[in-house]
Amino acid sequence: MADSLIIITLIIVASIGVFVGLSGVVDFNTGGNGGLFASALAAVQTDFSTTVGEFLISFDDFKNTHQALLNPSTPVKVFDIEVYEDTHRIFAATDQGVFLSRDGGLTWNRINTYANEITDTSLVFALLPTSSNGNEFILSVFSGGVGTVYKTRDSFFTLEKIVDFDDEAVYDMYQVGNRLYMALSNGQLLQWNLSSGESRVLTTFSSPARNLYVPGDGYVYAHLVSGALLRAESFLDDFIRVRVPGGGWFGFGGAWVTRLAWDEHNTLWVVTKKGLYKSVDAVSFDLITSIPMQDSSIDAVASHGGLLYVMTDTRMFISSNSGVTWRMLDFSNNFPVSHIYFIGPRTILSM
Repeated sequence: MADSLIIITLIIVASIGVFVGLSGVVDFNTGGNGGLFASALAAVQTDFSTTVGEFLISFDDFKNTHQALLNPSTPVKVFDIEVYEDTHRIFAATDQGVFLSRDGGLTWNRINTYANEITDTSLVFALLPTSSNGNEFILSVFSGGVGTVYKTRDSFFTLEKIVDFDDEAVYDMYQVGNRLYMALSNGQLLQWNLSSGESRVLTTFSSPARNLYVPGDGYVYAHLVSGALLRAESFLDDFIRVRVPGGGWFGFGGAWVTRLAWDEHNTLWVVTKKGLYKSVDAVSFDLITSIPMQDSSIDAVASHGGLLYVMTDTRMFISSNSGVTWRMLDFSNNFPVSHIYFIGPRTILSM
């Protein structure tokens, strides 16, 4: 009888191991040689962006709001936003090319590149500013089955190709000196030397990284399309799963993260299906239960100017004391707010 129990236990453990290896559900550590099947199963995805290219803009702490549309004739998925306070310019990377607003988001126009590298059917996943003047960028474009990383010195009028990938896109990028770190749609994290053109694969995640973060707490982070949040001491080190409470089999793997933000004190705010969590070290987490919501569904979280913003459906909650107490505002948006951006005195709710 004891032998039978041991055999049954081993079979169960092995089955769990095979399931985890194939699906990446538990994903204890995706560094090193993780993501064995990533290249075979991965494809360029756009469903991690839920935006529709509609904005609510306020200049006066939400006493009044103004509606703006990227494209009045069709919904637009927005993957990245870059703002420049001094010039009131805002650039939006979308599934219909790059859009530019010169008046802080009130009106928008699609940018046409000189050689037509970016069209209204191009997927532009990431905009990486490389200067403080709003003219120089590195950008990721997927068009015609090819993912291309370009650089521009004249606000997208002319583009210079850095590298391209057949059937793969670059979802996000981060630059350190002459090294460009790229998160690919096949789950790979690639280091590219901008001077020599040499490259190497640093790791393969079990799911593509939708965003890379370097918040200033001494770590780098990768937020995967699957919802996993990983961190490492640098892009060259192993990435370890951040174990947000409530996720994975038996709670070992960490919950799926839908939204995240850091405040000016490098406190991490994480949204899961159970609500909003706070962590000062990305190791221990506290569930914020003070928000007067009817359920735990949160669409967006952001921190700015000492204030914490939480958006759920058509209602915003604002806290000035790290989530202890909240004030509430109601809006008339038709779609969930997915991101909150700030440019000078104005706040932009991206839907």
